[in-house]
Amino acid sequence: MSKSLITPHLLAVSLGLAACGGEPPAAPPAPVVTTTALPAPAAARPAMVPAPGSASAPLPAAAPLPAPITAEGPRVVAHKGVAVACVDSTGVKGGDQCAGSMTMVSIYRPVGGAVLLTETPAEVASGPGADPCTWQRAVSTSGPPTQVPLRRPMTSLPLDNATYTRLIAEVTGVKAPKLTALLRIDLDNDGRDEVLFSADSHPAAEAAPGGQSYSAAGIRRVKADGAAETLFFFERRVELSGEVPDTVRASLLGFTDLEGDGKLEVVVQDTHHEGEGQTVWRVDEAGVHKLGETGCGV
Repeated sequence: MSKSLITPHLLAVSLGLAACGGEPPAAPPAPVVTTTALPAPAAARPAMVPAPGSASAPLPAAAPLPAPITAEGPRVVAHKGVAVACVDSTGVKGGDQCAGSMTMVSIYRPVGGAVLLTETPAEVASGPGADPCTWQRAVSTSGPPTQVPLRRPMTSLPLDNATYTRLIAEVTGVKAPKLTALLRIDLDNDGRDEVLFSADSHPAAEAAPGGQSYSAAGIRRVKADGAAETLFFFERRVELSGEVPDTVRASLLGFTDLEGDGKLEVVVQDTHHEGEGQTVWRVDEAGVHKLGETGCGV
């Protein structure tokens, strides 16, 4: 027994037992301490890309990327039967460079719910397309499609979202832009959601004398170092004048998996009064990268 723990009362009892010749009581057995390891805390998934004045509850942890179930060999993304971009053993190419037997990967339209793509055996024509779009390559299917689920949620956010309307106005300098799409999804399944958007100038701005037409499609995200940034796939502003309407509209056409790695690319469409075009974009930590494009018009 430590001296620091002996009280006068305990000392008197101890001395009395010694004087009577009695044996001191046996020391009590040492206590048995049982420890149970606590489970490691579950990793929390970061909330939606923050914007000024916004708040969001965290999402569940990201699901693992699916095992490779995609078809091997060259792959092509097509829109309305025309190649937009493809990838083969030599790398990624624009639609006008695609030809031969490939797996056509569908474009998933952002309508909410789980993302589901299809892969279909296809043939890409090696010859020119119809005039005036002689550079385009036609794509025709040659077998049944296979469904390829990508396990991640996608949420369509309200287009009257004041926070993102203000954010886009700040980064573009356009007063009161009109949101045409606002989607929340984890493109590469790294546990950090991206928010994709498209916006046009307000109709009143175009109707005013000397009005301006503006359109953009882009992404708002949080990088690995915690910094938030806004990147653009497409941005254009046009001073309206003359009798021909020189307006341009950008829209988020959907998502695809051109490279077959379970990470989604973004497909953007731009339209004007006499034509349209489509572009496939990869998003990674370094930024946004155009993989291929096609278009037709004057």
